[in-house]
Amino acid sequence: MDKVLVAIDGSETSDRAVAFAAELAKRTGSELLVMTAAQEPTLVAVPMGVMAEVEGVYMTPRDVIESAAGEIVERAASQAEAAGVAKVGRVIRFGPPARTIVEAAQQEGATVIVMGRRGLGDFGALILGSVTHKV
Repeated sequence: MDKVLVAIDGSETSDRAVAFAAELAKRTGSELLVMTAAQEPTLVAVPMGVMAEVEGVYMTPRDVIESAAGEIVERAASQAEAAGVAKVGRVIRFGPPARTIVEAAQQEGATVIVMGRRGLGDFGALILGSVTHKV
């Protein structure tokens, strides 16, 4: 096994997936890729005064989402490194989660995808379907 990709959403279930994937990567000497698939913001136009300002830098809705995704990925990557995984990569992609996860695995050369069975909410899964099942 060369690369293990763990797809996360910041939920408790994805934390368990990271722990499992970290152990798998350690035992097989694989690189662990920690990734999240973020949805593109659906705003067509941003009204004046709605953009967030942080220390004089304006952030678009996509910037805010990318920053949050980066924090989720970094926390999980740190968890894997603390568990002793030698090589941990970080991947953030935008798009529909199931398709984006599969495409990232193919593009990164991952031979295994690890995911939690449920993410941030059962209600969302009822409406959108389980990303895990789609992958």
